[in-house]
This record gives sequence, C-alpha cells and structure tokens, in this order.
Amino acid sequence: IFTKFDLMISTKESDGKYFAEAKVLEAGEVVYEIEPLHSPRCCYLEKYELGQRAKQKAIDWLDENYPDWKNPGAYWD
Repeated sequence: IFTKFDLMISTKESDGKYFAEAKVLEAGEVVYEIEPLHSPRCCYLEKYELGQRAKQKAIDWLDENYPDWKNPGAYWD
C-alpha cells in the first residue's frame, strides 16, 4: 500500500563536511525541501544522525501541513 507522499533523504560528503538533504514528494513531484544540514566530518555515526535530523524535519513539515499523510487513502483528489 502506498501513500501519496514520500520522503527522499540524501547524505553526502564534501570538503571535510557531511551534508544531508530531505525532500517531500507528492505523487512523485517535489513539494518541499529542507535547508541542507551540514556538520564536520568525524565518523559515520554523525552522517547517519544528520540524515535522521533531515528526515525528521521533513516529517515535521508533513505532520503540520498534511496531518493524515500516512493514510494511503488520504489526499488523493
């Protein structure tokens, strides 16, 4: 079962820093992007945690704007 909304989380490493981005997709189209997060590169755990913070920011936006977003039958007009 699919919902109308999906999250796309990406992390990368550049110039001695980790970067994380999150996008909210509605039926495959980007409807929201968080400001990229970054932190100094130190260990893989930091990269993972940065990705989790980015994901949570996207989820918070969905919860605020589409509170029933996890419901597969919701928001399909």
